[in-house]
Amino acid sequence: MWSAALAVLVLLFATSTAWGQSGCAPGEAMARALRETYGEELRTSAEIAPGRRVFFYVNPRNGTWTMTETGPRAPGVQCLVGDGVGWTPAPSPPPGAPA
Repeated sequence: MWSAALAVLVLLFATSTAWGQSGCAPGEAMARALRETYGEELRTSAEIAPGRRVFFYVNPRNGTWTMTETGPRAPGVQCLVGDGVGWTPAPSPPPGAPA
């Protein structure tokens, strides 16, 4: 019983470590890979906490998007947070409306 539980824990740890390594890259390499593979370009980024920033890449032609994050433990390294399809630009506010 204990050996089976231990095996599951080891497998879960190994899987999460492997995903973390394959889902992160230096920012320039991440941007290049998203551009060359999916045609996505950086649309916006925002600081979400001191030393933490999210980046939102988009391909406006086919609607694919990818979100990455960087943090203080590995400055300049972006890790995948999420991705999907169906991105559409927000409508522009009418002239004179608050942004």
